Amino acid sequence: MGAAALVLVALVALAFQIAQLEAAAQERQYLIPFMWHGPNNQINEIKEALALAKILGRTIVLPDLQAHLWTDKNKEPMLFKELFDVAHVKANADAVLMEELPAALGRPDWAGDMDAALLLVPPDQRMGKAALASQLLKPVPDAKWLPSPVSAWRGCSAEQVAELKSLVAPYRVLGVQTFHGLVYGSQWLAGPFPLECEDECCRAFKATAAFIRKSPAIYDMANTYIKERMGGKPYVAAHVRPYPDPCVKIWTQNDTTDRADKINQYCNNEYLLYRFAPSIKHLMTEYNIDTAFVMTHPKVREVVRAGLAAADITPHFMDLPDLKMPAGDKALSTGMTFSLLAMVEEAVCAQAKAFVGTKESSMSATIILERIGHGLDLNDSYTFFRRLGYEEKPITLPDWYKATNISTAGSSKWRSKIQERLRLHKEKMAAGKKRKKGPVA
Repeated sequence: MGAAALVLVALVALAFQIAQLEAAAQERQYLIPFMWHGPNNQINEIKEALALAKILGRTIVLPDLQAHLWTDKNKEPMLFKELFDVAHVKANADAVLMEELPAALGRPDWAGDMDAALLLVPPDQRMGKAALASQLLKPVPDAKWLPSPVSAWRGCSAEQVAELKSLVAPYRVLGVQTFHGLVYGSQWLAGPFPLECEDECCRAFKATAAFIRKSPAIYDMANTYIKERMGGKPYVAAHVRPYPDPCVKIWTQNDTTDRADKINQYCNNEYLLYRFAPSIKHLMTEYNIDTAFVMTHPKVREVVRAGLAAADITPHFMDLPDLKMPAGDKALSTGMTFSLLAMVEEAVCAQAKAFVGTKESSMSATIILERIGHGLDLNDSYTFFRRLGYEEKPITLPDWYKATNISTAGSSKWRSKIQERLRLHKEKMAAGKKRKKGPVA
């Protein structure tokens, strides 16, 4: 065969390969999770979207985290590729970074337009144009917001999954808004991991959620702190989170009868103030460890310090000056913020011999799923517990799940509240349409 013929054959082969790649790109469908609330809620939203992408056979688009304006003045997003182990996600799931999406679509000029958006929250919580614009995504027309037949409160049967697949099949680039809307309790503690799954959504979450774990750069920063500030010794870690947010301020008030009344009235975990120190002390004794690391909101840190001092514990806290940016290929462009500090603190907690967290916090859940992702025994993860008999000690997570008899179906009270929200939204929309039509002649 002559040289010209060989060149022709090579060109034909190259053209065939390009055609195959273009065909594959055309067949590939994408799922973009929308980011809202605080960073750890956003992490959980990505985990639910990852499970949903698995169910739908789609490629998940990994977005950057939005700044948490409650604690950070910096409005710049935190880059996914700097915070998380992208190579690990891609080794286990079909995923692309947001910045890789234009090339994956074969559309270098792609600028945030989506074909439709799936709603896994009640419709009165639908994100507006400004929230999408902050993520460099374009608005989705009203008619293209699709109520999901699959959700934590509707269920996830085989028939519902088939209906969902049919609903979204025409849309290549699909957004999704979820807020623990796929699996009930996905944002608490170990999510559904200790439970027997009854549907495909739960199984998909358990199969994929642990793929999202911190990057080598974040662990470098955590390990530098562990070595330099804690002497590299084994330690017990805790996350103490008064909940909800107004409770943070109440904790900082003088210890009076009025304060105790406010704690009982406004705090969903009112028991936490009096139980965190004994629980941490118990774990230090149980594991024969003399070092404790505590992650808590800066505003309540002195309250926590005083409570632990009364139990003869001098805790380690991490502050912004403790963050030492890695150099070389692990250097970060993400700014020095409290949100970044929290990511590093989570990596410290994830490596503790024992960890005790706050049930109401998605931050504790992020840490526990991180520990699961690194193969640590779930019996070495605990939570502060309100029941009698746990005033002086925490409860292991497997025992908490047994004691509370929680399931992925959710409580009847919770389901009733969701149904009431849906009913009220439907009535509001119907009334709006009636006003637009005007009085009947």
